[in-house]
Amino acid sequence: MTTLDQPASFPDPKAVSVFPTALRYGVLLGIIVIIYTFINYQTLFAISNIGGTISAFLLQIIIWFGIVTLAIRKHRDKDLGGYISMGRCIGLGVLMIVIATLMNSIFNYFYIAFINPDIVVQMAEKMTWLYEMIPNMDEDLIEATIEAAKIQKSLVCLSL
Repeated sequence: MTTLDQPASFPDPKAVSVFPTALRYGVLLGIIVIIYTFINYQTLFAISNIGGTISAFLLQIIIWFGIVTLAIRKHRDKDLGGYISMGRCIGLGVLMIVIATLMNSIFNYFYIAFINPDIVVQMAEKMTWLYEMIPNMDEDLIEATIEAAKIQKSLVCLSL
């Protein structure tokens, strides 16, 4: 039985690695984000209208923060005995996000380059349709915006 005079026995944080938890939950987050991205590519929901864009963005933020929070709580409660420093929380979260982002970037590259190269054209057509609904946008501005989006998308693919 422990008394108040005896210090609580918690594992030494230096002896507990953050990498197994970051890898496990980072891969889980990566898989969930890949599935979410695939669904967005198939439905083009994120660019269907302003409500779709906002809800897709908010859902993605909830997914990212939710999985990172679960990982931090698991690491704190199971691995460290209930105490965790702020620096360790940030380190775990950043490591998870790097792993998930790397996985999603690789998926995006293969999806756009090999699986469905026409997705850029489909997205451009959808964006053109949305821009035509805005009353003050003329044809030249719409074309310039679409071309800038195509160039940006191709530069992202080339950088990977």
